[in-house]
Amino acid sequence: MATAVWESVEITFDFKADQVLVLTVVVDLDEKETEIEELMWTLSKDGKLFIENIQNDKVQINNKGYWRLIYGQWIAYDADDTAESHVRLVRKE
Repeated sequence: MATAVWESVEITFDFKADQVLVLTVVVDLDEKETEIEELMWTLSKDGKLFIENIQNDKVQINNKGYWRLIYGQWIAYDADDTAESHVRLVRKE
């Protein structure tokens, strides 16, 4: 069941100038629902990407860690510097 639901969700991060990130979440189950949120992002001098947290009724992102660019993909890391290899951002073609 969880796999079927996950396959019905598309999450897009659109990085804009001035450290703005447009988050779009499309859920296509019984009927298609789209949520768009505007977040802020920062990039540290050592290459760590930080994305602010968001919590509302439909979208919840808790970023306690950061992202690091490795071989063209942004890999999620916990606050204790442990890679979460199953969580990554890739450029949409």
